[in-house]
Amino acid sequence: MPRHKRTLELAVVFGLALLPATACLRFAHSAPTITVEATTPLNARMIAQRLDSDGAEATARFLDKDAGWLRLRRAVSAGWKNWIALLPALQPYVPEAEVEPLRAAMRHALPTRTRDIVATLDPKNGTVFGGGAVCRRHDLTPAARFRAIRAVESLHDIRDEERAQDCLRALQGR
Repeated sequence: MPRHKRTLELAVVFGLALLPATACLRFAHSAPTITVEATTPLNARMIAQRLDSDGAEATARFLDKDAGWLRLRRAVSAGWKNWIALLPALQPYVPEAEVEPLRAAMRHALPTRTRDIVATLDPKNGTVFGGGAVCRRHDLTPAARFRAIRAVESLHDIRDEERAQDCLRALQGR
């Protein structure tokens, strides 16, 4: 085989082998970048630190990204105490689309985390996160409503008395 033909064959094979690598290098600048925030797991401690450092409004904007409100709702619904403790600071900045789902998560956690949920209610019984709004009985099964009523009735903390009464009235349909 002539030398130039062998060289041509090697060049073709070598060039084809490098083609994917050079294509990757050529288009590397257009590849999407992953932010550190997207790879960081969202947890209550991180949100609490963000509340301290950036404030509630900025933290609420942060939760607008990467399904942060969904994660918060799931944690509240599951009764995770550290997440529930974040609610009072975030409540004024909850986007309107998230208000009712967050109320439902709070209602769901009410029978198991009664004291924690009642403590997060608006003490003025406001229309957004007051006891009358959060504890409405419309989406509770009769069994869940019964458990929630019993749980709220069992609270004996004077600091939460008004909130508990607002919630109880809503659960009882009064």
